[in-house]
Amino acid sequence: MTACGKHFCILPFVHIHMESSGDLSPCCINSTAMGNVNDGTLQDLWQSEKYRQLRTAMLNDAYIPGCEICYSQERGKHHSLRTHSNEKFARFIERAAVTPDDPVYFDLRFSNLCNLKCRSCEHKSSSLWFDDAKALGLAADNQALIKASNDSASLLQQIRNYLPNAVEFYFAGGEPLVMEEHYALLDMLIAEGRTDVRLVYNSNFMKVQFRGKTIFDFWRHFSNVELCISLDAINETASYVRKGTRFADLVENRRLLGELTPHIKVACTPTVSLLNIGSLDKLLQFILDRKFCDPGKIHLNILEYPLYYNIKAAPQHVKDLIRNRLDVFSASIAHHAHLTGQIANVLQYLSSGDLTGELEHFREVTLKLDALRGEDYKHILADDDPARLILEQR
Repeated sequence: MTACGKHFCILPFVHIHMESSGDLSPCCINSTAMGNVNDGTLQDLWQSEKYRQLRTAMLNDAYIPGCEICYSQERGKHHSLRTHSNEKFARFIERAAVTPDDPVYFDLRFSNLCNLKCRSCEHKSSSLWFDDAKALGLAADNQALIKASNDSASLLQQIRNYLPNAVEFYFAGGEPLVMEEHYALLDMLIAEGRTDVRLVYNSNFMKVQFRGKTIFDFWRHFSNVELCISLDAINETASYVRKGTRFADLVENRRLLGELTPHIKVACTPTVSLLNIGSLDKLLQFILDRKFCDPGKIHLNILEYPLYYNIKAAPQHVKDLIRNRLDVFSASIAHHAHLTGQIANVLQYLSSGDLTGELEHFREVTLKLDALRGEDYKHILADDDPARLILEQR
């Protein structure tokens, strides 16, 4: 077994990733369809020939085309989901030498139901994107809501079978805090006495109430919860980038979290794109000033797709402006080594390629969405914001 090889990944041996379409895939990065929950039970799919072939390839340390994003990150001397997972689930690596037992780590996207329509998102991940997606010819289905399973009750019962050995549940979306299935699963975990499992959320944290209860009523039962708040900007820019954000409500929800469930671990996970890199320093300063999360729990996710939002699409003179601005900001927070390292990674990525061929597409999509949403970038973006400079070809 080559568990320490350059291609081996533990995830196909311990992990189920379910998309809102119902497709199972090896992880959230490798989108190779391993089957669909509407075509068989979770256990049938987990033990399917496709999964067996993938696991055998992993054991042989074979190159897996669908894992290229991780390989690419590692070639650039960065941590990847593969290396992170091999470390995180190292205690399960020995099971990879035999037919795997039940999965223990679950990433469940029950639907695309969402309360926001972020500009960098799409219909398959946000029900609110449907009308805009239709107008742009990008709808993923003929209806707004896309559900993973045709029989959610049956799917939840299948998940119940895995609860005795479950270690972690990761919830994303859509928006998990508005999904009925998510709360049904929490009720199951509480009823089965499995409140010791780790719960991890990727959430916009705008909605904390559900049918007369709050998420805090559920979370107080669990000892190990981490909330990763998707926050890309502050004030009006927050709503422009993530349409539907009410920034004051988000700030209030964060206050309630600290008051009602102070044991919850909080991270902030901004997605860095052309839309917000010009105000990234303001966002990070806000997080630091308001103690929104520990500085060591700020994780900058660099957007790669769609390419027209990728920061590498910026022309060189705009890249220089971005670098100068972030260098100045980094110098002002030099004592926050983790955060300055995150910014250094962004700047390294910014300089690692040229996607200026995507700029016209960026202008086209931005102006179309402005028209569809009754917005105007001129009322939101500062005159010297990199995105505005690009839009106005300055």
